[in-house]
Amino acid sequence: MSKLSPFFAINGGFFRLLDMRICRAINTIVGMKPANSMTILKQEKQMKEKNDEHPFGDKGQLIFLAVFLLVWILDSFIFKISTFLASSIPLFIRLAVLALCLTLGILLSKSGHRAAEDNYRGKGVIKTEAFQFVRHPLYLASMVTYFGVAVSTLSLLSLALLIPIIFFFDSIASYEEKYMENKFGKEYLDYKQKTGKWIPGTN
Repeated sequence: MSKLSPFFAINGGFFRLLDMRICRAINTIVGMKPANSMTILKQEKQMKEKNDEHPFGDKGQLIFLAVFLLVWILDSFIFKISTFLASSIPLFIRLAVLALCLTLGILLSKSGHRAAEDNYRGKGVIKTEAFQFVRHPLYLASMVTYFGVAVSTLSLLSLALLIPIIFFFDSIASYEEKYMENKFGKEYLDYKQKTGKWIPGTN
C-alpha cells in the first residue's frame, strides 16, 4: 500500500491528499510545515525498500496532479472552454459537493494514515480504520477530491481527466494487491473477500 496519497488533510495544513510527497510540496508552497515529517520520510523509505509500490506510482501521481491542476485552473478561471454548464447549476450546490468530497477525502486520508502508522512495525495485513471497508482508502481519497474540485467549477475538461486518473489509480492498486497476495497469501485473499477495492461491500 502506498504511503503517498492525499491532497487535502487537517494536520500540517489543509491541503494534503494525493500522496505524502505531494503533501510536502503543497505545504512548502503555502508555507506550512507538514506534520510528522520525519515519520513520513522513514515510512516512505521503508515502503520503497519493500518494493510493494508500483515503480511509476509516485511519479505518476505527481504528473497527474500537476496536469489536473493546470487544466482545472486554466479552464475554470482563464479560458473557460468547457465550463458552460456551470451557470445551470447554482454555485452553492457545486460548493456543497466540493465540501462533501473534501470531508470524505480528509476522513479517508486521516483514517488510512492513522492505520498505516499504527501498523508501521507490524507484519500483517492492515485491517483497521478505513481499511476495514476499502482496500485503498488513500487512493480513494485522492480520486474523491479530484472529483469534488472538478465539479466545483463544472470543468468538463477536468472531469474528462478523471478517466485516466481513475485508470491509473486502479492500475497501481492492482499491482500492490498482487504483491500483497504473494507476500501474505491466504490472509490477504480472505481480507479481499471481506472488503471492496473502492466501494464498501464489493470485492
